[in-house]
Amino acid sequence: MQAAVKNYLRSVKTGPAEAGRCLQLLPRFLSSRASASQDVADVAIVGGGMVGAALAALLSSNPLTASMRIVLLDQKPQASEWHPAPSPELRVSTVTPASIRAMQKAGAWEAIENHSAPVTTMQVWDASGSGCIRWHAQDAGVEHMGVVAENSLLQASLLAAMAPQAQAGCSEALSSVATTSPTASTSTQHAGSSAAGASGGGGVQCIWPATIKGLHLPPFDMSSVQMPGPPTGSNHRSHDSNEGAAVQGNQLATIVFEDDTELKARLVVAADGGASQIRQLAGFRTFGWKYNQRAVVATVQLEGGPTSTAWQRFLPTGPLALLPVRDDLANIVWSTTPEAARALEQLSPSAFAAAANKALQDLVPSSGSDHPPSLSWLSALQGSSASLAKAASSLYPGLPESSQYQPPPIVQSWVGDQPKSFPLQLRHSGRYVRPRLALIGDAAHSVHPLAGQGVNLGFGDAEALADTLVWGRSCGVDPGDLLALQDLYEKPRQAANLAMTAALDGLFRTFGIQAAPFAAARNLGLNLLNAAAPLRTSVMRIAMGL
Repeated sequence: MQAAVKNYLRSVKTGPAEAGRCLQLLPRFLSSRASASQDVADVAIVGGGMVGAALAALLSSNPLTASMRIVLLDQKPQASEWHPAPSPELRVSTVTPASIRAMQKAGAWEAIENHSAPVTTMQVWDASGSGCIRWHAQDAGVEHMGVVAENSLLQASLLAAMAPQAQAGCSEALSSVATTSPTASTSTQHAGSSAAGASGGGGVQCIWPATIKGLHLPPFDMSSVQMPGPPTGSNHRSHDSNEGAAVQGNQLATIVFEDDTELKARLVVAADGGASQIRQLAGFRTFGWKYNQRAVVATVQLEGGPTSTAWQRFLPTGPLALLPVRDDLANIVWSTTPEAARALEQLSPSAFAAAANKALQDLVPSSGSDHPPSLSWLSALQGSSASLAKAASSLYPGLPESSQYQPPPIVQSWVGDQPKSFPLQLRHSGRYVRPRLALIGDAAHSVHPLAGQGVNLGFGDAEALADTLVWGRSCGVDPGDLLALQDLYEKPRQAANLAMTAALDGLFRTFGIQAAPFAAARNLGLNLLNAAAPLRTSVMRIAMGL
């Protein structure tokens, strides 16, 4: 009681709003003490990927939450060491300045910075005309618009950034104190685990490989809570949820593993991806649709040496992005039809380069078995779009050369691993939290990769949830308290994520319309935005999270 009151008085210094929250949650702190136990994890993070690792690193690096007992689980062993391969991996991410700040807080940025490629310029243009827009980091007064880094580098750096006691816990795989068996009084270890790292103190302890078969949460009626509406779209689908009674008592969450071992936690965090098992076990409803597209990813070698420009061209079948990665190597993310994606995956290095160059350089890529479907029917748009763009440019005769269209670099071949593809969809959870549970990253929302915002939304979730738990720690609030999770995490993150989801879906659909009048208007709009420097810079700052 004395500690809770002391924390409340300290919160008064931060302002009435914070003090009010602490005072409102003070009774929950008092009741939560009854469930305090050394055999309970404060936070159990399911999913050791980039977003789950970011949350663990943020919690372990903050003095207020470093003493919390954090458990990180994944189906596969995860590496905290990273060494550059001769060719970059296929999966990379564009990390915005907002996400970079989160990584700096977690202590992971230095390791990432030395092996990432900064993006100082970005060019976006339309395949059905001459509409083009170019962004420059210097216009926003920043060094770069973000960096491109391999996913394995991001993940390993975040895992390595965890506090020393966390590293010890991860190297030992599992603290036996954190788990209990329902059929025995002694602790049960998972495959590959060791009890050598067991302790009653704080830090991050890792369980991998770990297969989860069940999740028990306090009863909660989600049917009485209105679910946010989906972005505009005709393919909306909703999934049923389970319904329970009102929240009862101070029950903890219980994760059940395949060998019937159990892990009790005050808060379970689902960071296990778009097909989240934890989200499904919790009965959360989702809405969304499939795009009937696949994203082809490949590492390619460019002609002309290193570049710091990111390129993205909108084709009728989907966007094609060319991102700098390392030296003269770049990453291609090509969203197209499933049939075209399968064909692109099978191409030789030179044939793939030819297809990519046609898609990037020509107004209409050629047809053929080795290339995407013919776009020759768009050739009639060239004249009207070009004339509209010329008229738009005449309104701004002082447009500098750096803001005018520049031809993209020539792709020479793919290198390293054979190109691969993955399906694209929009999926959003109606809720992010319930008592003892929170969703972050793709478990809460999956978006089209056309602007590279997916992982950045996830990092934003991790930072917001970490800040919520830090605040709760300072006020003596249980990590799984629903009121705190709703007020400080779910509401702001759903607002931000839904806005970005709707914007990306709208952008995808806007560039997918190929009717001549609409395409002409779209190209005109691109050129007008490119000529309006202040507005263009504002759009860039929003995308960077500034």
